[in-house]
Amino acid sequence: MPVEEIKECLKQAQKYLEGKDFQQAIAYFTKAVTIDPSIKEAWLNLGIGYGMLKEFEKAINFFKKAVEIDNAYSLAWNSMGITYRNIGDFVSAIECAEKAIKIDAQDKVAWYDMGVSFKELNVYQKAIDCFTKALEIDPTFILAWNFLGLTYGEMRNFEEMLEPFKKIIEIDPNYVDAWNSMGLAHAESRNYPDAIDCYERALQIDPQFKIAWNNLGTIYDDLGDYEKSIECYEKTVQIDPAYKFAWNNMGNAYVKLGEDEKAIQFYEEAVKIDPAYKFAYINMGNAYGNLGDCYQAIECYEKVVLELDPSFKEAWKILGDLYYSDLADFDKAIECYQKAIQLDPNYKAPLKELEHLYNEIGMYQKAIECQEKMIKEGNIRTDDADGKIIKEVKIIKEKKVTKADEPTPQTLLSASNEILKILKLRLAKGEISKEEYLELKRILEEK
Repeated sequence: MPVEEIKECLKQAQKYLEGKDFQQAIAYFTKAVTIDPSIKEAWLNLGIGYGMLKEFEKAINFFKKAVEIDNAYSLAWNSMGITYRNIGDFVSAIECAEKAIKIDAQDKVAWYDMGVSFKELNVYQKAIDCFTKALEIDPTFILAWNFLGLTYGEMRNFEEMLEPFKKIIEIDPNYVDAWNSMGLAHAESRNYPDAIDCYERALQIDPQFKIAWNNLGTIYDDLGDYEKSIECYEKTVQIDPAYKFAWNNMGNAYVKLGEDEKAIQFYEEAVKIDPAYKFAYINMGNAYGNLGDCYQAIECYEKVVLELDPSFKEAWKILGDLYYSDLADFDKAIECYQKAIQLDPNYKAPLKELEHLYNEIGMYQKAIECQEKMIKEGNIRTDDADGKIIKEVKIIKEKKVTKADEPTPQTLLSASNEILKILKLRLAKGEISKEEYLELKRILEEK
């Protein structure tokens, strides 16, 4: 066996791997395993090389080759787990971490990797347990502290979220991400002075830290200091002109200043960067709505619900509002409201608008169905619904004493009969008393 040739291949391969020339590294590792297929380290590094090139399936196959040679090769199990995580297969990633832990229960990296996968699966307590175990093994393991804090953040436990990042600062006061994350925790708790302090500390360490500039802008935005927030967003896009969130946030700030036309320019920048950025289209639609341009607003919302995210219930609702209030296109409005309700049967806002719309166009039975649905789901009280019926009865009564060029007697009679049927139904259900029924009936039948 040409031992010297293998040694030279591995030496060259390692040199190229460290120099991030992954193609050359792969070529030399491939040559090494061609000469001697039992070199587990070469198979491992082939997997690492392909992983760096984002050819994850190939990488996994090479890690499998390494553990076939040595099933107790924990580094290969860990590397395979990370690669599974990169392709979103968190269950397989957890299985790999468990293999590594079975080999070495003190493998902090395996505990950490398993925690990250549980976090991605939203199994937060197990994630916390894994990070805690990794930190028992190594209390200075910054990545484990970092992900422990992020996990508490996703659980919206912002008080607990702060503690891991404070630990990181004790270990490394210049760890900029920890200052930024502490800023987020304070911001979510509406502790704006401490949030500002944390973001400014991050920016002292790294003045080019675009995320901290953007986050600082959102704080000033919340405080109503829109000019200062815009300064922060401008700084963000100077650092990274392709940072879509800052363009979108800048648009929002200009809307709050009443400069909708200017805001639209920034939303357009955001969607140039990411044509699928639905929130920028929604905000642009709002700005056009503020300017009274309902057609452009509708175009923005339809872009979202017809192309980008048909499950965006709030966009369907707002689209319904535009068709209803601005264009009086009741059929389109009904279609949009119904779509929003289909997506979330407990979404009361479109249900209320639908009820108002049906009342306006005289479809009282449909309006009552909306009311009853809201009552059933606890969105309105029964007495509120009865109040709606009484209001409709009074409208009918008022129409009966108006001029003859108002709705015809036949139309009013039809509406009266429709409401009378509903009142009888409510009486039968015990939702109104007999006295209330008779009084409302009297109003309806009054000449």
